[in-house]
This record gives sequence, C-alpha cells and structure tokens, in this order.
Amino acid sequence: MERIVTPEEVAVLLGNDTYSESGFIKDDNKVDKIAYDLFPVEFIEKIGIVLDFGAKKYAPENWRKVNSPEDIARIRSALMRHWIEYKKDPDALDEETGFPHIWHAGCCMVFLVSLSTAEKVVPCTNSDYELVRKPDNA
Repeated sequence: MERIVTPEEVAVLLGNDTYSESGFIKDDNKVDKIAYDLFPVEFIEKIGIVLDFGAKKYAPENWRKVNSPEDIARIRSALMRHWIEYKKDPDALDEETGFPHIWHAGCCMVFLVSLSTAEKVVPCTNSDYELVRKPDNA
C-alpha cells in the first residue's frame, strides 16, 4: 500500500519548511530572491509622500530626467542640506513642504541609488547581490 505524502513532507523535499495548515505550499526559499518584505513600509510611505509632492510641483518622475554631472551634484547638494538640517534637529521640518528633513534626505538617496544603477552593473564585492538593470528600450 502506498503511503500518502503529507504537505509538510513535500515542503521539506522542496527545500521549503514553510507551509500552511490547509496544505498550501509555496517555495519561499529566498536563496535567489531579494527579501523585499524586509523593506520598512514606513520608509516606502514617507518617500512616497515626498515623491507625490514633487510630482505635483514638477511632474511625475521628473527626477528621471537627470542626465549630467551637474544634475547629480544638485541632488547630492539637496541631500546634504536636508541631512544637515536633520542632524541639527531631528524634528525639523522643511519650510516649503512641512515634511521632516529626513524624508527629503531619504528621497534624495532613492534618486541617487536609482540613478547610479541605471543601465549598468552595480559594483559590489558580494556576488550574491550584484544587480543588473537593463535599459528600458532593450
């Protein structure tokens, strides 16, 4: 007589020891996957608020038009201004938006990280995390 394999056993065989009581199995082995669930929702929300303000003031994704060293320097300068204001007073608010300076500094960091990885391999000594972004028109 054949024995019925339990969902738990199948999960272990698949290299995944995460399963539900209902028998649902999903290969959640994160060896080759970025753990996006570790990203703080609060950060996403606060940066989203700043991005929304900028989209209304300039245009959605206006920052993606950056294409010169001078443009990058302006973003770095804005990052430093907001960071210094935050360091002087962690509760300080940006005069124009009324948002905390740390939110603006985080937004500038998002821009710089995004722009620095566009269309090239990101230099990284940990080969597990070397990321490639292909051009949108590729």
